[in-house]
Parts: sequence; structure tokens; C-alpha cells
Amino acid sequence: YDADPMLFSAYLTLAKGETEAIAKHVGRLREIVRPALVALVGQAEWVSAMGVLEDATILYRNPYLIAQHRANLSETRAKRVTSSIVKAFGKLQSF
Repeated sequence: YDADPMLFSAYLTLAKGETEAIAKHVGRLREIVRPALVALVGQAEWVSAMGVLEDATILYRNPYLIAQHRANLSETRAKRVTSSIVKAFGKLQSF
């Protein structure tokens, strides 16, 4: 977004009708994260943990929200969010 907001907007326009490609991309991201969640919360709880993780990080993953809230987003804030989630997952028994 920062390098070229107009190009970013054009990508959003192109992606708008590509629900299958977006679903495939999101599925791939979930599979990348899954082993870490299983390690943190166990096999039985990873699906619930994924929901919590997705809810907590939506502002940093959804391109429309990134564009809308870019002035408030930073790597430091994103790291705080993810660090808090990892700590919380380590302390919780179930979701």
C-alpha cells in the first residue's frame, strides 16, 4: 500500500470478483499457521484458536482495512498483537 496506493487500489478492484482465488489464498495461510497453533493449543483446539487469531489480526490482513486504517497501522502494533495472542494461547486451556 505505502509504495503505490493507486496500484494497491487497482489490485483490490481486480480481486473483488475472485472469491475462489481469495479463499484458496486464505486456506494456504491457515495451513501455514496451523502447526504453530497446534503446538500452542493442541490438536483439539487449533480451529478455535485460528478463529481468535483471525479476529485479532483482521486489521493487518484485510486489504480494505489496511487501506482504510493505514495511518494507524505499524509493525510495532502488529507485533504487539501477535505477541499478545501467543502469550494468551499459552495460558488458555480451551476456547
